[in-house]
Amino acid sequence: MFGVGISSKIAIIFTVAIFPILLNAFVGIRSASADLLEVGAAFNCTRAQIFSKILFPAALPFVIVGLRLGIGRALTGVVVSELFGSTAGLGWLIGTAGQSFDTPTVLFGVLMFSVLGVAMVEALKWIERLLAPWRKTVQEVR
Repeated sequence: MFGVGISSKIAIIFTVAIFPILLNAFVGIRSASADLLEVGAAFNCTRAQIFSKILFPAALPFVIVGLRLGIGRALTGVVVSELFGSTAGLGWLIGTAGQSFDTPTVLFGVLMFSVLGVAMVEALKWIERLLAPWRKTVQEVR
């Protein structure tokens, strides 16, 4: 349907990564306090105000967790899509090196994916600290 080019890789990555993000966002919005929603209704808040002031802050930690889960799944999707339908990229490099028993190159590719994953998760933690300063991690509480 999407061919062999970049669009098929994007479709695979999107498909494997979107579900944890959407499910966590849904759970986050459902976890908003009913008392806060009542207060918003009592003050005649618009739907946009209720979303931006009550629902979004309640769902933000869940969305960040969904993004973290999505990162791992997306990186797996990158490897799979490049192993089976690519002529370039880290997944292709790992697959080609594995077929020729080039262990150092395989380990280099895996290390690069690991570094990329850790860097992306750390970037999300930094974004979460910026967007949700009221949330404290376990290390900060101690």
